[in-house]
Amino acid sequence: MMRPSFPHIPQWLCNTLLVPSLFFCGQAATLAGSVPEAAVVEVVSVFEEPSHHIILANDRLSVYRVDIQATEDSRTLYHYHENDQLTVLTLDSSGFDQRLGGTAERFQAPAGTLLFTSYSAEKAVPHQILVPAGEQFGVIGIEFSGPPYPQLEKRYSAPTESDFEIPQAQVRRLQFEGDETLHPNSLMVSLGNYTLNVEEQGATTIWKAKRGDVHWVDARASASVISTVSPARLIVVTLKPR
Repeated sequence: MMRPSFPHIPQWLCNTLLVPSLFFCGQAATLAGSVPEAAVVEVVSVFEEPSHHIILANDRLSVYRVDIQATEDSRTLYHYHENDQLTVLTLDSSGFDQRLGGTAERFQAPAGTLLFTSYSAEKAVPHQILVPAGEQFGVIGIEFSGPPYPQLEKRYSAPTESDFEIPQAQVRRLQFEGDETLHPNSLMVSLGNYTLNVEEQGATTIWKAKRGDVHWVDARASASVISTVSPARLIVVTLKPR
């Protein structure tokens, strides 16, 4: 049987067809429009996939947003990831995750769920996300630069669970009212719509954060103080020293 041809992706993706899928594995289902194993399909990098919108990039990480609220059946292009990734669900999300050459697997998870995947070691096969009409899928994807770590098991954290640590960062769930101090090299992800005062390097700015917005505290800041007069929920990712 002839193996699929992918003209715009690294050769290692052409050397295998099936590996563990990206996302929350549930009951397998076959959807209309599933791609036959021998089909030639368009496959792109996650950073070239039209539904994945890059909102921040520096030498330590790249951040994209996906926000699909489907009024009709929707799907992304097949795409691949090369870097370790932390995924933050910003919506109660559901749909199907389909690996290239495989069946589609149902997923459903609430906003605030976290997932860490060590793509740099796993070399995942391309996949697509399918969102049926009337469902939604909202995530912030944080891809870490740098050399790969040894492959780790996928790590999940439900919205009610405590903070957790990954090789690249310490991840905190922050629900607060008042003041909080953040360390340099920290990324804030907003889980709702809030007005926050952010004090950095002696200057205070107003951050009118919407669900899925991010704010980066870079290494030049000795610390950052955020404050709010009403409760706010954030995910705070503080990078470890290299």
